[in-house]
Amino acid sequence: MEVANQIRHDIVKLLFDLSDVESLLSIKQQLQIALSIKQEKQQSQLELALLQQLNTECVLSEKDWERFQILISKRDNNSIKNSEKKELDALIKAEEILRVKRVQLLGALSEVKQVPLLQLMQQLDLQPPANG
Repeated sequence: MEVANQIRHDIVKLLFDLSDVESLLSIKQQLQIALSIKQEKQQSQLELALLQQLNTECVLSEKDWERFQILISKRDNNSIKNSEKKELDALIKAEEILRVKRVQLLGALSEVKQVPLLQLMQQLDLQPPANG
């Protein structure tokens, strides 16, 4: 950390020693470009992290999803047992929790990308749930 502070000090001293305004303006422009590139890279990394979370942490496991579909079918056909109904209720609650997390992550992603949530959903080809 001490070395970094010394380097900063040396850079500031060199900048003050420059008597040519054009050189300072050129350095300023190069620093702005470097800063912009760095910020874009950080934003891209954050977007990627949020998308990865959406794809991995906000969905039922394949096994749970398949079981969910089977139980929904049984419920719709009035052939569901009481124990299966309890299992379905637990899966529905788990899916609701994941849905809330998805909405939160989509909201964070829309802020990072600075686009409205509905526009982001269109960009990602996501449809709002039919029931809300």
